[in-house]
Amino acid sequence: MGSLKDAMVSAGLASTEESEEKPREKAAQAPAPATALANETHEESGSSAQAGASPAPAPAASAPPAEKACAKCGTMFTPKHVKHRLCPKCAEAEFAGKPKTAPSEATGAPAPVAAAPKPERRERPPRPAPAGRMGAPASDTHDAHAREREREREAPQGFPRDYLQSGYFAGKVLRDDVFDTWARHVAGLLVSRGLSSTQMRVFYGHVLRAQEAVRAGREFPEVYESLMKMRPAAAARLGRKAIPGEFADFLDRNLDQVKDPRTLHAFAEHFQAVVGYTAGRLRK
Repeated sequence: MGSLKDAMVSAGLASTEESEEKPREKAAQAPAPATALANETHEESGSSAQAGASPAPAPAASAPPAEKACAKCGTMFTPKHVKHRLCPKCAEAEFAGKPKTAPSEATGAPAPVAAAPKPERRERPPRPAPAGRMGAPASDTHDAHAREREREREAPQGFPRDYLQSGYFAGKVLRDDVFDTWARHVAGLLVSRGLSSTQMRVFYGHVLRAQEAVRAGREFPEVYESLMKMRPAAAARLGRKAIPGEFADFLDRNLDQVKDPRTLHAFAEHFQAVVGYTAGRLRK
């Protein structure tokens, strides 16, 4: 069943072109869905403005960074941040070659540095046991040093040149010099330097008491400790000028020779010989 327009066309009252143009005009006049939606929004905003509410400004769209040339190779690239100066390839190579403390190009903050491993501590080799100059064991160090001092230092002025350099003994017996040459020479030196008989008896009596203690069975280390106290006693008297320096040298050199009861006996014999040669000649 045809429509009214078809009937009118058939009757010659309307042409086909008009019938086609009218639908086109209607389609052109009909708003697009997006335009209609925009119009509705505009109408709503207009109504809101009329009600007294100010419309919120639309956020400005940030423009993407523009392309720039790489500061290293010159290649054009789009940076992710406006401060980036290197293309991704050069940036990767740059970070690979920089130390860990270099600041990051993205943030500008220094990269975290891993703690360096501590060097391994090397074990020190054990120290060798102390020995004398010629490799002698520690127990013989004192004797070696005493003998070396006797060889190296010359006798004090006025003493015989070979005084006590070879010790008291010649083999298993005392040297003749202990009772004769050395004793005479030392006695004459002490008399000439003005030693008093009182100071001579003080130190000679100390040596005799040490010798008697050993004979009575006292341990030699205890006697030796008491004997070594003669050194500071002689130094104190020398400082007060109560004894001459030659007498202090005589005591010091002979105390270096005492190592055991045998050498203590030799010192006592030598001291007794010196006292005998000074009898009646010392200062009162």
